Amino acid sequence: MGNIFTKITELRDHLFKLDDREPLSKLSLIVIIALDIFVLIVLFNGLSRHTEQLTSPYEYVPYECRAVYIGGNWLETNRLDKLQPLVLSGYENISYRYEGYLERADTEIMHPICAGLYMTIKAIADDEDLKAFFIKRQLLETQRRDIDRELSKERSTYNTSLLENIADTRIPEDELGAISSKSKVLSDTQNVIVNEISAINKQLNSAPLIASLWQDISRHTSTREKLIADYKRYQYWYAFKKLLWQMLFMLPIFFAFYLWSSHSVRKQHTIQTLTATHLLVVSTLPIIMKIIELVLDLIPRHFFKKLFELLEDLHLIALWHYFIIFAAVAASLFIIYLVQKKLFNQHRTSQRRLMKGECYACGLKLPPNAEFCPFCGEPQLKPCSTCHGITPVQADFCIRCGIKRTESAI
Repeated sequence: MGNIFTKITELRDHLFKLDDREPLSKLSLIVIIALDIFVLIVLFNGLSRHTEQLTSPYEYVPYECRAVYIGGNWLETNRLDKLQPLVLSGYENISYRYEGYLERADTEIMHPICAGLYMTIKAIADDEDLKAFFIKRQLLETQRRDIDRELSKERSTYNTSLLENIADTRIPEDELGAISSKSKVLSDTQNVIVNEISAINKQLNSAPLIASLWQDISRHTSTREKLIADYKRYQYWYAFKKLLWQMLFMLPIFFAFYLWSSHSVRKQHTIQTLTATHLLVVSTLPIIMKIIELVLDLIPRHFFKKLFELLEDLHLIALWHYFIIFAAVAASLFIIYLVQKKLFNQHRTSQRRLMKGECYACGLKLPPNAEFCPFCGEPQLKPCSTCHGITPVQADFCIRCGIKRTESAI
């Protein structure tokens, strides 16, 4: 454990110090923290944009497709009302930045059943005659709603006036007649509009494209189970695909900062070590967060579904979070052990430095045949325990007799 704490201390020093002879100023620390925040924001923004390129479950089976085939919400009484905003989505779009809903809907990435639905709706929207009917229908419905509000207001006024007239005869009869006449005109106008909407509905329902769409929707019971099964399967694998896709974005920049940090530490480039270590930590955060997100979201719902349901029924769901915390601690300790003991242990570091002619203690370049490091004073040579010849302190084999040295002699 002492070695782990030593590494943690070194990491902390690399984050907040240059070296013992050159302290890090507060202004420099503010600059590097500002850089951390900026890079972290750019990373998450880039990660979001990169993830958007992957087809999500909601793009694979869009909302309207789920409403039609899974929810069964498009009924004979309301299906024209639900179709109308989709057909007129491009007509009502007044922004120069964004396309209409149907233009944004990519049928190539959808489930085949949903793609067929959207292609039919697009064909209806592209038919100018049908679009004109929907535009007229929308205007008539707006007028009908306005008349409904006005008629409701007039009827309320008439009823109130009638009651007051019965009570104390304060309202003249001609004023009551005027209110009644206006209500009748509004009611007649409303009936005319309703009849016009009904006639348009008949024309729209008899149009070949729309009739074909209604026929396809009416067969939704035969496609519902298949769509649900495919949708569930896609949602399940999407979590893994999304993580792999995100790693394709995050790992290159992580390894770039890792190599830069390792190189800077070896070469004793203090400013570069400080910057690279900070960026290495920053680039690690999104990776850890996305892995945790997958673990917390997917594993309970799929691999431990029954256990998860049992814990919820017993009101012991907190136990799952305790388990996650303990598992994360154990996994972290195991990873740190592997990294420290197998990749970056002191013996391997000393071997690499010996191979490059560097001091095994501080890593700086040694003069030829140096017995002591001129920078830190550590001895570089030691008598061999077998032949007593002078050999490098950290050598596995004596350079004089070639015999492997014991652990105690190294």
